Amino acid sequence: MHRKLTFLAAVVFAATLTNVAIVQAATEVITCQTLTKGSFVLGDDIDAIGTCFIINGSGVVLDFNGFTITGDGTGSGVRFEAGATRAAVRGPGGIRSVAVGVFNDDADKISVSGLWITGTTSIGMDILGGVGGDIKRNVVYNSGSHGIRLRIDAEGYDVYGNEVSGNANNGIFLTDTATGNEITGNNTSFNGLAGISLGNVTTLNEVSGNISLSNGGDDIANGNITNVVSDNLCENGFVAADCPTSGNFPIPDFDGRGDHL
Repeated sequence: MHRKLTFLAAVVFAATLTNVAIVQAATEVITCQTLTKGSFVLGDDIDAIGTCFIINGSGVVLDFNGFTITGDGTGSGVRFEAGATRAAVRGPGGIRSVAVGVFNDDADKISVSGLWITGTTSIGMDILGGVGGDIKRNVVYNSGSHGIRLRIDAEGYDVYGNEVSGNANNGIFLTDTATGNEITGNNTSFNGLAGISLGNVTTLNEVSGNISLSNGGDDIANGNITNVVSDNLCENGFVAADCPTSGNFPIPDFDGRGDHL
């Protein structure tokens, strides 16, 4: 009986190790492609024509592994399709010279973290719909339009700890019917328009603990009274309550490297 139990224990242990190996294994990719299942890791820098990676499977993970996607000014570095529930893209790594760095086409619970996105001809990150995603600790700068945009029913996103600076239009822009999102702990300075802008049909969003200074327009512009704006370091608000009305604030040191994160 003892030998039988020992044998069964050994079988269970071996199966556990096998399962762990399966979970941890990631497929190396060095060319643009569609990812439908599993975990993937970049094995080299990639030059892209149009959109590079399309993610359309649930639970897909793409690890940039320190490498960079360089585009031709069109397409997206990474595109989440609607079926990419709980998919994740993580750095360290970079996306540059595409039209849109990361585009979410209504996938739920996506995660984007640790990326450096620069030189897009349009938007750094464009989040169209989806529920409950995380956008954390990315650097998005020098975009041809907005840095990060949430729109058309984007709901319940946690946008935290990003450096979104030096973009042509708004740093972080919530528009259309974006609702229930948390915008916290970001640096949104030196953008062409507002540092953080919430459109007049956005609702129930929370904006707190951000640094937003030296923008071309309002540092924080809140267009709907249901949004909660509090405890931010900023000078110019759409209404006086959005930002302090006086005070000498330190100008953040922005070099596009995310050193403050």
